[in-house]
Amino acid sequence: MKENWKRYISYVVVLVLGIGVGIGGYWYYTVKLPEQRAYKLAQEQSERFNSMVRTGKVLSIKEKEIALQVMKKGREDITDQNLIEKIKVSDETIIQEGMDHIKPPGESFLLRDYIQEGMNVDLLVENGEALILHFDKRVGSTEK
Repeated sequence: MKENWKRYISYVVVLVLGIGVGIGGYWYYTVKLPEQRAYKLAQEQSERFNSMVRTGKVLSIKEKEIALQVMKKGREDITDQNLIEKIKVSDETIIQEGMDHIKPPGESFLLRDYIQEGMNVDLLVENGEALILHFDKRVGSTEK
């Protein structure tokens, strides 16, 4: 029995190391790695979303198109660049006044019923088409 004590000690050390590696691996693959992936995905989505946001003044309105003098593009303030974008507005565009959704997607509409030249608007734009058109509550508009 005296000769085998080294063997028993080595078994215990290997067992403890195995448990430690198992717990560490479990933690890494079930907690840390998914957390890192989610953080990276959230950063990519945030950058994509910021690149889609436009804030500016409406210069002209056609039937389904707005000419916008862009003042902010995402987080960038580009007031001094005098950038003008033509943005298409379809029936799928959501129109929001303040916090109220006044036109759901899929409903046909006349753009001039909602906005006029000179108004400041916020848009979420993808491939030149507005997904969401937002403007502040107009004076005299009624609460729903």
